[in-house]
Amino acid sequence: MSKLTCIHGLNKGDEFPVHEGKNVIGRASDAGIVLFDKKCSRNHCMIVKKGNHYSIADCDSTNGTKLNGKTIGSNAKTCKFGDKIRIGKTVLILSDKAIGNFVQQTASDVAADLQKRKYGTLLSAAAVGVQRSHNDHNEDHHGGGFVAKLKSLLQKRVW
Repeated sequence: MSKLTCIHGLNKGDEFPVHEGKNVIGRASDAGIVLFDKKCSRNHCMIVKKGNHYSIADCDSTNGTKLNGKTIGSNAKTCKFGDKIRIGKTVLILSDKAIGNFVQQTASDVAADLQKRKYGTLLSAAAVGVQRSHNDHNEDHHGGGFVAKLKSLLQKRVW
């Protein structure tokens, strides 16, 4: 069973099953996957599942759909597990995990990373991700304090 997991936006934490055939994403109450994002059109985009193959197409939405950071049009684009779909401020990830397994999936991924990498490398990668996220969203709720403290800790190798 595949699903879309919302990792950012008003639906954060919600999981939506992706069924065989057409799966419409939008604000309309009859859309298969309903989002609460103001930038989401009533019928925003559609994911089509055919066996183990997935494609996504924008449904001529007002604000567009992005797949892994690239704007897509009404021509279907292939998508795969791990791909990120952005609709307004909402970010969804396509996953092959069953509904409810997002936390376990994340924990197992972290455990695998910890076994393969040095802690400093892992924390440095996390700091870069936090900095990119911070820059991308221009949300400076903490006056840059969090990022600065994380960088300081990494430089001192205190963890």
